[in-house]
Amino acid sequence: MRVQDAICEGHGECHRAHPRLFPLDEAGHTAVPDGTVVPKGMEEAAQLGIDVCPAQALAVEPMRQGR
Repeated sequence: MRVQDAICEGHGECHRAHPRLFPLDEAGHTAVPDGTVVPKGMEEAAQLGIDVCPAQALAVEPMRQGR
C-alpha cells in the first residue's frame, strides 16, 4: 500500500472501513507505514479503505519482483 502521510487529513474514514488494516495515530492520522503489504484475503477490505479516503492519501501499489 502506498501511504502519503503529508496528504492524510485525519478524517478517519479508512479506519472506520477497517480498523485493523488502518490504525490511527494519537492525532487521528493513518498509522499505516508506507509500503505495507496487504495481507492475503484482505484486498477487498484494503481497497474499500483506500476508496473512502477523501484526501486520496492511500493507494494500492503492485508488488515488485523480489518482494
